Order: sequence, then C-alpha cells, then structure tokens
Amino acid sequence: MPLILFTGYPSSGKTTRAIELKDWLTKKIDSPGYSGPPLQVLLVSDSSQGISKTSYEASVEEKKARSSIMSAVERQTSKNSIVIVDSLNYIKGFRYQLYCVARSLGTPHCVIYTAAPIEFARNINSKRPDGYPSEIFENLVSRYEEPNSSSRWDSPLFTILQHSPDETIPFDQIWETIVEKKAPPPNLATAIDPVTESNFLYIMEKSTKEIIQKIMDSQNLGISTVDIPDGNCKICLLFFSRFFLLYVNLPGRPVTLIELRRLRKQFISINRIHKLNINSISRLFAEYLNSNF
Repeated sequence: MPLILFTGYPSSGKTTRAIELKDWLTKKIDSPGYSGPPLQVLLVSDSSQGISKTSYEASVEEKKARSSIMSAVERQTSKNSIVIVDSLNYIKGFRYQLYCVARSLGTPHCVIYTAAPIEFARNINSKRPDGYPSEIFENLVSRYEEPNSSSRWDSPLFTILQHSPDETIPFDQIWETIVEKKAPPPNLATAIDPVTESNFLYIMEKSTKEIIQKIMDSQNLGISTVDIPDGNCKICLLFFSRFFLLYVNLPGRPVTLIELRRLRKQFISINRIHKLNINSISRLFAEYLNSNF
C-alpha cells in the first residue's frame, strides 16, 4: 500500500509533521466511516533505524544510512501498510529510488515537502539540544535538492510552508491521493521481471557502459542526439524509445567521464537488488541520469 516521503531542510519540522500525519491516518482507518481493507500505518525514520545526525558527516556513513532507510521501506511496504518515510530524503536520486520501489510494487506514492527559509530551519536547529552540528547542517542545506512536481518521482507533491503559523497538512487531499486513487501500473522502467535472465548483470553493465561512451562521443562531436547500439532508443540531450520521449537534462557544462562512471556504478548497485526487466535497462539508466544531473 501507499508510500509517503517527507523531504525538507534539516530541522524544518519533518518529524513533527510525519507524526501528525501518522496519527491522523490511524484515526481515519479506525473510524466507523472507514470501510476499506485493514491498514497499518508505519513510520520509517532515522530514529527508528538508529541513524544519528553525525551519520551525515561522512559520505560512507551517509550511504549506510540511506541503505538502512531503503531496506526498511522495502521490508515494510505491503498491501496492508501505509509507510511514511521521515528522513532527509534531500537527494533527488534517492527519492527516485524510493519512487521505483513504489512503482515496482504497484502502490501509490506521494512526496510532502516541509518548505522553510534556511534561517528559519537554522534557528530551530540551534535551539535543539539534539540538533545537527553546525557544519553538518550547513553542508546538508547547501546540497539540498528541492522537489519538483514536474518530476514523476516528486509527484504528487504537497508543500507545507513551515514558517507560516496557520499552515496545516492537507490531510484529506493526501488521503484521496494515496488511498482512494488507484496506483499507476508499473512501467517498463520500474517493473520487476519475475524471471531474471542469467546474464542480467552482464547486459546491464554492457548497456550502461555503451550509453556512457555514446554521451562522451556526442559531447566531443557536438552532437545532440545519438543512437544506442541496441536500436531501441536514443540518448543524450534527447532520449527516445518506441514508447515515449524523455529529455535528459544535461548540466550546462561538459559532463565528465568520472561523473558518468560514478552514476553508472550507483545505478548498477541499485538495480543489482531490484533486478529489472533487461529490456528497460537503457531507458531506466537515462531516467537515472536525468534525476542526478
């Protein structure tokens, strides 16, 4: 059942709002007027996973923290649960990964953004005895990637203006979105293949390597659109397949081979677990690049 992601600056009030939403959903499900299937509301958070604020000081520890959140979400998401993820979720690539989990399971998904001015969050953080160390707070704020409702992995998007004293959670709208509406069917880029080909990893490594090489070649030649060797799609400034057209928004600078290799390594690491349909690898990698540029 539904997956709800909270995102926002550190100390912007995500945990307070997540608890409010959990309590409201629980009361809604327990009310006499609810006639749907029995549901359990679960909260996955840094606290529940034993993740300390200093875990965000070093990249290695931060990756472990995100892995812990991801594992908990995958473990607890089921037809009988509503999972609320109360974590920073400040990297759009990580929000995309969580979105893929929801899509692969055919469950609704939404993002709640606790929007606040930096100074507002900084002031709250400084007053908390358990706040983020100043250096970590500033680093996280500088790297925060704001959600965009035009991106599928950030949509539907509900924004709560935390610095507005009268702002409330749009409970009814969220309920309609995640419970009363049918989840979109898994697409080829996120559907799990029930039969994993024995050469899955080889094909994924080969396909992604060829795409990276094509992007580098196209940059050197000044070409905006190039053919992918498998003949099913094109990628660079435009990514085309038989099914849809997707823009890959390359940054306003040359993309380095080191950067592409890093993203490729991350992509392979993610999908080594999810084992996607091999026919969707090229398109999914394009979407992943798009979410990380």
